[in-house]
Amino acid sequence: MKREELLYIKKRLQELKKERDKSTNFNSEEELQQSNQSDYNLLLRILNNFKLSETNGIYVCTDAYYFSQWIGLLDSETYSVQTAIDFKEVDGRFYCDVEDNKFIVGTMDKDEALRWKGDRYYIPDFEKEHITLNPYNTPENLNGYFEVKKDFWENAVKYGQEKAKRLILNKYPRL
Repeated sequence: MKREELLYIKKRLQELKKERDKSTNFNSEEELQQSNQSDYNLLLRILNNFKLSETNGIYVCTDAYYFSQWIGLLDSETYSVQTAIDFKEVDGRFYCDVEDNKFIVGTMDKDEALRWKGDRYYIPDFEKEHITLNPYNTPENLNGYFEVKKDFWENAVKYGQEKAKRLILNKYPRL
């Protein structure tokens, strides 16, 4: 994201926090966190209504699958099976950008990626060009995507984009 965009987000967050503090009275920090008025929820509200012009290209791999086939006497069926993110025989992966929720579909079929140009990406090329994280190696809970996103944005607002990027790259393993 551009520096001006982060500055705008910080400014807007401060405005919303001031509004919240004027209009509500929380008895404890725990009450504040349980409400939809926590600092992070206010930040999410800003991000949901703001389009970034560019991102750092950091993605979390949220799901992976491979194709399997059942063959019967009269018919057969092909279906996908969810698997561990780092499974070597994977046929496809799903990725989500940490900054702007952009959703990407990756395939191991280079022809399919070319046919769906812009909607599907060839996995080896995509993973060379972008930083892909694999926090927990499981498709459950989107492989920790929301946790990584929260860490990135809270740190970006407090310490700046570069430090936030370094912190999440040190904290979470790459694919």
